[in-house]
Amino acid sequence: MTSAFLSPIVVIVEAYARQGTVKAGYQVNTYVAGTSIRAATFTDSTLTVQNANPIVLLADGRLPASIWGPSGSVLKLVITDPQGVPIPGGTIDNLPLVDDTFSSLYPRTKAEIASGVTPRNCTYPPGNVLRYGADPTGVASSFEAIQNCLKAAVTGNNVAGMGDHGRVYIPRGTYLVDGDGVFNNSADFQRGFIIEGDGLGSSVLKLKTNGARIWFYNNEAKSTQQYIFVTVRDLQFTSDSTADGNGFRFQQDQGWRFFRCWMLNLHTAIASEGGFTGNVGSEHKFYSCKFTAIHDAVHLFNSAQCMNIEYHGCDIESIYGDVFRIGAGGGGALRVFGGSYIMDDGGTPHYFLNIDGAGLGNNNNNFTVNGIQTEMHSTNNRLVYHGSGSGGAHIVLNECNITATNGARQQVNISTARVTFNRCVLTQNQGDTYQVSGPRGGGGDQYGEPGSIHFTECDVPENLSSLCSTASDSGDNLAWGMISARGCYNNRFVPSDIRTHRYAIDFDLNWYNGGRASNFPGLKTVSVKPQNRSWPFADARYDWCVTLPSNALIVNIYVFRPANAGGSAAYTLHVGNGDKSVVYGTDGGGISASAARSIIVQYDVANLLSAGVSNPHNQVRIWADPTTSYGGAMGGYFIVQYY
Repeated sequence: MTSAFLSPIVVIVEAYARQGTVKAGYQVNTYVAGTSIRAATFTDSTLTVQNANPIVLLADGRLPASIWGPSGSVLKLVITDPQGVPIPGGTIDNLPLVDDTFSSLYPRTKAEIASGVTPRNCTYPPGNVLRYGADPTGVASSFEAIQNCLKAAVTGNNVAGMGDHGRVYIPRGTYLVDGDGVFNNSADFQRGFIIEGDGLGSSVLKLKTNGARIWFYNNEAKSTQQYIFVTVRDLQFTSDSTADGNGFRFQQDQGWRFFRCWMLNLHTAIASEGGFTGNVGSEHKFYSCKFTAIHDAVHLFNSAQCMNIEYHGCDIESIYGDVFRIGAGGGGALRVFGGSYIMDDGGTPHYFLNIDGAGLGNNNNNFTVNGIQTEMHSTNNRLVYHGSGSGGAHIVLNECNITATNGARQQVNISTARVTFNRCVLTQNQGDTYQVSGPRGGGGDQYGEPGSIHFTECDVPENLSSLCSTASDSGDNLAWGMISARGCYNNRFVPSDIRTHRYAIDFDLNWYNGGRASNFPGLKTVSVKPQNRSWPFADARYDWCVTLPSNALIVNIYVFRPANAGGSAAYTLHVGNGDKSVVYGTDGGGISASAARSIIVQYDVANLLSAGVSNPHNQVRIWADPTTSYGGAMGGYFIVQYY
């Protein structure tokens, strides 16, 4: 089938010439139908040589060459006199090409007529941006074409529930967007339409910022709502500037769903803002999306009613700002399910979750993160910050792998928030610190509670307790808040003999002031029962050792006899600190090895020092005097109770 057709403009001009309506010097102007955009025409069917535009008529009003166009072209004709003044009857719009079947294959729709939109290429169906003149090569601006496509798609489709919802389709290619808010439609509230492409690496929308801060969608008027329940899928959104190019800015826009989209090279990817009533910027969901090279925030919450935001299996990488930031306006009820989160150095500290001075409400102050893999490549990449005056926040990380490299950092710094790690892996974060800084002026959060950090059944650095701290309150100098660990372990500890050494990771920091947090700690017990070892010991390598958390307070130490009889040689059993410089108790000495024996050290203030006072820190050791090679007895028990 021929891809070029003759335009009826040739016949029209010849008719006017025969009537004497046009003469030499008159001009024939061709435009895209319904617009003032000039349209190219050609001298023959090869479409290689373009006509001038306007075409200046020769003697007797004749055309200098024929007028051809590519299949699907629909033109507007404007004939003017030599001074450029349109002649009467010389303006004719919506002229398809002669015998061009595709010009009428997808005729202008009622929605296009109602919205004042005229297709530029009727070979494409309604809803396809190419129908409205978009350039998939990325050379010419597609801003107006996308806007016209959107305008036609939503006109007459504002239907609640089931209905003929509009669709904007962006085929494979790169489309230049050189204006702000290409998806805005402030004229009418709309619901339930679709914006889609051919894949997150195939259909690309690129902002050309020209030094101005612009967005793909920019609802900047507070307490306004343009769209709800919009589906966006299989598209890439990128920019020529990480300082000025941004993604989607919501006010009261509710229920947007993003599937397999890629936000690339932007300042802020998503901003949920708005007034303080109604469902403001809420219930947005992201599924299998990708965020790369974001320099300010992946998602900015800035409204007390911004809530029910979810991320499912998203890959967020090369983030130079915050991942989730709660601004001064507040916001919360964030839920994250799986995915990878990779942060890089942006020059100043940035956080996975940054709550800085936000007024959090009682119903939207929960932040739950499940099963993510993080990599923090700089000491400026950190996990959680919760500033003073930010109200109460409940932050829970479940079964996450938190990896921090290239130096230690303050991983968590909170005021009146509660951060809980459940079954997380933190072993690789050697040297990272965790602090409860407390509120200013001695007040709690809206529940009357200070801040706290809790580790439950986590894989942690063996010296975690020494990396945790609670700051003193400015009013009474008492430490504010509490940090605890329960059922934690370290799977990388390699002592001299793993059969004779134990690490007690559980601890309560600031236990003596725990009542302030309505969570007074319980007494903890660590049992050391070495495998295939008993006392006395051949040498110091076989001493039984337990390493306690920093600042743990020892309450009781129990040592019991071997489980069965052995030789009869006498020896003395001692219990003391790690380097044996302080002896907490002995069995009295000279007792036959086969005899039952025990040491119980209980509430002896003179001897029960806080762990860590004597070197090596935090250890309690059992040793025999003299050390002899002794066999036959198996097991025995060594139990330490501590706060």
